Amino acid sequence: MGLEGIVMSETNSKPPIRYIGRRELLARVPLSYPSIWKKTRQGEFPKPRVLGGRNAWDESAVDAFLAALPERQYLGTAKSIEPKFTEDKRKRLRRRKAVSTGK
Repeated sequence: MGLEGIVMSETNSKPPIRYIGRRELLARVPLSYPSIWKKTRQGEFPKPRVLGGRNAWDESAVDAFLAALPERQYLGTAKSIEPKFTEDKRKRLRRRKAVSTGK
């Protein structure tokens, strides 16, 4: 029996805390289990709680970790993308290549 979907309520005024087990954690987080533990030891990932002798993670803390991950920037979508090479550097690279190949 897994820990998926265990709900515990601290008080009536707060929403219940939902804990997720290892399987659901690995299904949600794009990291391997050893990478999760490494990030936990480094303080970059939420620490698990022990429930019934097994580890369980606070679902809202895991969701906050995922929401804090940087978004991928695609070419042309960033506000200030500097070209990798300026036109002058491209010309110098072409000349160097022509000289080295003998063309």
